[in-house]
Amino acid sequence: MILLQSESCSFLSSIKTPVGYVFVSLGEDVKPGDKTLCFSNRNESIVKVAKSWTVSPDEVELDGQFMSFVIADLTVQWVLQMLPLTGTVLAYEPDPVAASLLSQQLSRLGKKALFMTSSPEMSPKLGVYPS
Repeated sequence: MILLQSESCSFLSSIKTPVGYVFVSLGEDVKPGDKTLCFSNRNESIVKVAKSWTVSPDEVELDGQFMSFVIADLTVQWVLQMLPLTGTVLAYEPDPVAASLLSQQLSRLGKKALFMTSSPEMSPKLGVYPS
């Protein structure tokens, strides 16, 4: 078990995963002081988690952008688990990273996504753009 002080950033809501709901935090391992990304069942300033629920700095460069990617990927995996056998996924103003991940995963499954927006800068086609 390690103690992680979540001083960099943490996602305020839990994310549904195959093992249940988890919080994602980026902070420092209290003892060595290494930046660490962790998954825990609590969202607190200091969390105690199993080492297997952490990502060490040796593996990737840990920052808020990486944490956002992890959250987007977990969200996409959750959406994919809910997909019916047929149909198209419709997403309104998705995060660009999540939209890209979702589009890639759906393409591998032979499915399509339709992304909608009300922003005129995104598409000249009345705010609808297919993946």
